[in-house]
Parts: sequence; structure tokens; C-alpha cells
Amino acid sequence: VMNGSEAYTRIRQADETQRVLLYSGHTPESKLTELIGHPHTRFLQKPFREHEILEAIGYLLKHKGRNT
Repeated sequence: VMNGSEAYTRIRQADETQRVLLYSGHTPESKLTELIGHPHTRFLQKPFREHEILEAIGYLLKHKGRNT
């Protein structure tokens, strides 16, 4: 069994442009900064509102296959 950070690392190793939406109730500050800095990653802090998840998904869909 792997944790979310390990799964994220494997996803990035397999495909640097794969879009990823992460969410958590708690994440160490240093790890969070590393994860949300990637252009194909969005992070939501729980609890989140409906409009926040819709914005994150919309962003990821809009930026399919781009480096920004």
C-alpha cells in the first residue's frame, strides 16, 4: 500500500503531463509546496466547496497537454 505522495511521485514518473487533482485535510507544508508547484496539478484543502472543485477540474481540463 502506498500513500498519496508515493502515488503522486509514480504518476509523475510515468507521465509528466498527467493531470492530477489532490485533496487532503492535512499535508506537511514542504510537501504541499512541491506538489502544487507543478502546472498539471491542483490541490484542494478539505473541506472544500463545490465551486472550488469545479474550478480545479475546469483548470485541469483546459490545460490538457500544455506545460503551463
